[in-house]
Amino acid sequence: MSSAVPIKQPSVPVEIPPGTPEWISADLIRDTLVTWQPYYRKSLTVEAAIEILLDVGQLIALLGEP
Repeated sequence: MSSAVPIKQPSVPVEIPPGTPEWISADLIRDTLVTWQPYYRKSLTVEAAIEILLDVGQLIALLGEP
C-alpha cells in the first residue's frame, strides 16, 4: 500500500520561451514549479523554474567534475 500523496500539477499550459535548452520540457517546468513553489512567498514563473533547473544542472555538473 502506497502512502504517496499525489502532486497537483498546475492547470495552466506552460509555454517554453525561445532559447530554452532542449532538455527542459513543459512537464519538467511544471514539476519544478510544483516542487519549489512551497518554498517561495511569491508565485514562481516559468522563467524562474527554468533558472532553477539551469542552476541545479550546473551544480550537478560541478559536483561531478574530478
